[in-house]
Amino acid sequence: MASPFVVHQSSIKSWRRCKREFYYKNVLHLVSRKPRKPLIRGTIIHEMVEAHANGVDPWKPHKKAAKEFGRLFSEERETYGDLIGDIEKIMQGYFKWYEKDPLTPLKSKKTKKLAEHKFHMPLTKDIVAEGKIDMVARSRDRRVWLTDHKSVMRMPNDQGRYSDLQAVIYNRALPMLGFPESDGVCWNYIRAKPPTVPEQLKNGELSKRQNIDTTWEIYLGEIKRHKLDPHDYKDMKKLLEGKEGDFFERVYLPRNKDIEENMIDDAVVDAMQMKAAVEQNDKKFFTRSIEDQKCNMCSFKTLCQAELRGLDWEYVIKSDFKVEKKDDEENEEEE
Repeated sequence: MASPFVVHQSSIKSWRRCKREFYYKNVLHLVSRKPRKPLIRGTIIHEMVEAHANGVDPWKPHKKAAKEFGRLFSEERETYGDLIGDIEKIMQGYFKWYEKDPLTPLKSKKTKKLAEHKFHMPLTKDIVAEGKIDMVARSRDRRVWLTDHKSVMRMPNDQGRYSDLQAVIYNRALPMLGFPESDGVCWNYIRAKPPTVPEQLKNGELSKRQNIDTTWEIYLGEIKRHKLDPHDYKDMKKLLEGKEGDFFERVYLPRNKDIEENMIDDAVVDAMQMKAAVEQNDKKFFTRSIEDQKCNMCSFKTLCQAELRGLDWEYVIKSDFKVEKKDDEENEEEE
């Protein structure tokens, strides 16, 4: 019996966005030899949040990443900046901010885990959806939430949350993992930009710039580091207390079963088209969706442009990419 055709929510989105991108990523299984900054950052943050949910020291993944990527980051300083230091500032604030509003992870009856639950869910008799749920958690009001950790460059607005394909598929998979039906989705947003460290002026004082993009915790840390008097910065304390909400936000959205049904139907049609195209194994079925904004954000832009212009695109593959078949969702940031 033939193995079922496997789709992820990310592969369906890739198919919808640009079929040639889908071809590079899901047929040729190409990944960049130089990992993108958002992917590394998203992976480390996810590992830290996962460790915290499991009651393990969340700074162990951070220390491991610092050791693994230390040389890479030092050689590519212009590309990566102080990525490990930035993540440290971000996550110190995150863990402290949510001490007062915790989510209680629920254990899967199937995986026996509190976080990162892999699933395989049939969509048709020969198509299976796979994925990895970050966490299912109970809030203080006893409601159950499918919880998705997202590191983002900017806080998203409401548009698109009701029609989020990942949430729809993952909610459908909960019973298979032994979870109760969720009340909805909790998007746990973590802003990828660390709070700004205030500048020390020539007179030794800290800048009191009103539009500084930071938190009181970071500002107070600099006051103590420079051995200044916190009482001289009461105005900044008043300004900055509560600013953590600019960096960390949880959005709770109840389920809408009608939307879920319609989106699953659409996803099945896309999955059937994906399966047919892959089985044909003909590149002509994987057409390009050329659009400046989407192309500029695509990991395969240089490869696609070389192929489009009739250049030696196979050389680009050899020099810039490697083959790596993945079975999990990527933790890349949302732009």
